[in-house]
Amino acid sequence: MTPILVFIAIIFTAMMIFQMVRPFMRSQQERVRFEILDHDLRRVGELAARKAGLLESLREVEFDYKTGKLTDEDYQAAKSRYERATIKTMRALDEIHGGRGWENAVDDELNQRIAVMQQREQAAHRAEAAAHSATKVNAEIECPDCGKQLEADARFCSKCGTTLEQSSQKSGAGESAEPKNTSTLTKSGSKVTI
Repeated sequence: MTPILVFIAIIFTAMMIFQMVRPFMRSQQERVRFEILDHDLRRVGELAARKAGLLESLREVEFDYKTGKLTDEDYQAAKSRYERATIKTMRALDEIHGGRGWENAVDDELNQRIAVMQQREQAAHRAEAAAHSATKVNAEIECPDCGKQLEADARFCSKCGTTLEQSSQKSGAGESAEPKNTSTLTKSGSKVTI
């Protein structure tokens, strides 16, 4: 029974990690669009709630008038006040949500933000490429056998297969015939070069 519980716990943990990471896996364009839409949707929600409250208040004023709780003057004043507020709220809601340029405004804002982000990315890529090319120029060596340009930390030539450490030792051996540090082992009588 314990392996089953461990298996269930692992699956549950994996699902929770996926749910936590999923928002970060969206593309940059989706995140920007979501930010813009989130602000507009919050405003739409506020206006819709206000509109619903004002319409409910209008119904209550109508009910109070029909039951005789309000006079004609009070009814007309309250009704006109709530109607004006409701109309004002509905117009604000139409400006944001009613299709009168709302989608175009969102798309324009989205395109502006994307253009700014692309400019930043291009500048970062250019700076990175310049830094990479500067380090690449300084970090290249030449194969002594075939002359191919190689990275400074390369151990073998990718063209001719020469071991670069051996080739440097060969060229070093040709320059001076005498070893730099020679020792003789006493028991075997062998010479060791260090």
